[in-house]
Amino acid sequence: MVIQSKKISVKCVVNSIRVVLITATLILFSAACLSGGLNSLALKAGEIHPLLATRSLDSQSIRHISLSILQENPQHSADVEFIEAILGGSSQGRLGKNNIHLADVEFIESIVSSGSHDSFGKYNIHSALFALYYAEKDVGFYGLEAKNTQDADRLEVVLRETWSNNVSLDRARVHRKGLILMVIWHDGVSREVWDAVNISVSKQLDGRA
Repeated sequence: MVIQSKKISVKCVVNSIRVVLITATLILFSAACLSGGLNSLALKAGEIHPLLATRSLDSQSIRHISLSILQENPQHSADVEFIEAILGGSSQGRLGKNNIHLADVEFIESIVSSGSHDSFGKYNIHSALFALYYAEKDVGFYGLEAKNTQDADRLEVVLRETWSNNVSLDRARVHRKGLILMVIWHDGVSREVWDAVNISVSKQLDGRA
């Protein structure tokens, strides 16, 4: 009986260690997901161009997003409310649980894994990024990291359509690398600053920074 009890105790200890190791691995994996990828684009202004500064956030400078959502600048987060805000902002209000354009219903349905349109936690978007800079005029980032290629493809279609006019005027660009999509826009910064911003984003996406 004593030997059997010892065997059971050893087995319990081994199982406990396994649970701890698995839990630790999952925590590290989650941290790695947030620290890499889209998060690498939360750039400091000075890393992009010496004339670029981090913009102070106020109700006049924020577009399509509630100021209460933003805790810092730049901000990268997997928070559901934040992701919803960036999805709405990056699509200029076309996407989001409170304003679904008729043309986007099929897309919305495709990226909802289960539940209703009111349950934004079901959208297959891993995390989002917001950044706002200033160099006499504003320069902004909207970033979204999809959970799979199919959703990234469909999101890219919507974003490129939404920003097509601004892109034609060279007031915006849509970058895509794998599951990450970045919308970069500006209000009239110099060509030097605008080129530097897009080069920095491209380098980060390509892992060449």
